[in-house]
Amino acid sequence: MRRPLTPAALRAWRSEPMCTFTTSNYHKNRHLLEREGHRFRSQCDSELIAVYIADKLSAGLSLEEALHQSQKDLDGVYTYIVCTENEIGVAKDELAAKPLVVMEDDNVVALASEEVAIRQVFKDEITSWDPYEGEVMVWSR
Repeated sequence: MRRPLTPAALRAWRSEPMCTFTTSNYHKNRHLLEREGHRFRSQCDSELIAVYIADKLSAGLSLEEALHQSQKDLDGVYTYIVCTENEIGVAKDELAAKPLVVMEDDNVVALASEEVAIRQVFKDEITSWDPYEGEVMVWSR
């Protein structure tokens, strides 16, 4: 689902990289990416997803297409956020066991693993939700 992300929302968006990820086919995917010439600096699932998405984007897929493809290729329990120069994308696996809370209005998109984190930033009453299992969301400028 593609949503517009206004410049005001980008300026107001406060985040740190977020990835809650446990994959059962990490080594298989890492090996495939290494065969394509990618190098890794850690044994971290977060690095794997970053390299995976960058590989898909460099192959010409849109961020939304890359996120959907990751749901087919990555076996595990995950929720992750990916940012490009013009987009923010979120993907959840089919079990949706890893948390993600979204708060969105006309000016702001806030993403966190717990609602209490969003409420620390926005003191007024907010409406937030947890995306459904298997959901992909992309916000763009």
